[in-house]
Amino acid sequence: MFRFRTLIGSSVVFAASLLLIPAPARAQDSADAMPSLKMPSSLDVSPFAADLSSATAARASSQGFGIGAKVGPLFSSFSSDTVPDYSNRTGLIGGLWFGGNRGGVFGVMGELLYAKKGASLKNASTNVDLYYLEIPILMRINIGSGSANGARVYLLAGPVADVLLKGKQDGIDVKDNYESLDVGAKFGVGVEYLRMLFEVQENIGLRNVLKSTNAAAADKIHTRTFAVLVGVRFN
Repeated sequence: MFRFRTLIGSSVVFAASLLLIPAPARAQDSADAMPSLKMPSSLDVSPFAADLSSATAARASSQGFGIGAKVGPLFSSFSSDTVPDYSNRTGLIGGLWFGGNRGGVFGVMGELLYAKKGASLKNASTNVDLYYLEIPILMRINIGSGSANGARVYLLAGPVADVLLKGKQDGIDVKDNYESLDVGAKFGVGVEYLRMLFEVQENIGLRNVLKSTNAAAADKIHTRTFAVLVGVRFN
């Protein structure tokens, strides 16, 4: 019993001593016990600025060498010394383009285009369609604003190679009657605004595309096309 009373008395004295400690002192002890958090005096944004600068430079450089696509109607016909009655047929042309040097004055632009060319014989009611893979290498001369947000007018000129893929005459396969390769000269003018392009192009074939075992008596046919194209830049 004496020990129990002694324990109770000690507990009461300890509790009273806690109550007698001033409140600011207890708050100070609590504050001392907590770890201090320090805020930086200034925020270092240099890594973010460097990343932004690199992205801007990459975007600016991508405005020069372009990659994109274009498509449009193709108005074509044949020119011949012995058959003057060829008339136009409307086909389709489309594919990829690359190069151009958007920000400079001079550039080189290549294209890989699928082109459906053809003509009609008025008197015979015969339709001929030749399907080509068209590969021009064009000099591009830029005129106007070099800014990525401005309009850029450009001129195009250069050689073109046409690889024959197939030939049809009123639905009949006539590929073997035509040369597998045509060469020509292409000229054009275009406008590029933001990522959009609008072009007109003319392709003048320089080679006789009609095969014959008797070259002296054979008819000579040259292709000629005019295209209206709408395109887009991917980068």
